[in-house]
Amino acid sequence: MLTINVVTLFPEVFQAALAVSIPGRAAERGLARYRVLQLRDYTHDRHHTVDDSPYGGGAGMVLKPEPFFEAVEDLRAGAPIVLLSARGWCSSRSRSSRRWKICGRGRPSCCCRHAAGRSATATPCGSRWASS
Repeated sequence: MLTINVVTLFPEVFQAALAVSIPGRAAERGLARYRVLQLRDYTHDRHHTVDDSPYGGGAGMVLKPEPFFEAVEDLRAGAPIVLLSARGWCSSRSRSSRRWKICGRGRPSCCCRHAAGRSATATPCGSRWASS
């Protein structure tokens, strides 16, 4: 059975999306299992804060790396972590099985973020790179 891990600030969105159409049918038939984790569960302050102002100032907010690292450690359990990035290897149908064998026999977890490039703070948690 394929296990797909999702760490997000909005688990309700993913639970709803994974319950319908092709992902929903795969789960009903026992072909896939979805584990949706709330990123705020990995914080330790009273307000479950996951973001902070950028170092050096500037507009907007950035995600704190600590909750993300704790979530990745919870997912790890011997399986590789794949960071999705534009600089990694491209996954295609012909290469996908060979590439995932490189990741090992465990259930790899794919981590991605919605931003151009990647954060240097996220580098230590990934054991492989893939193109998103």
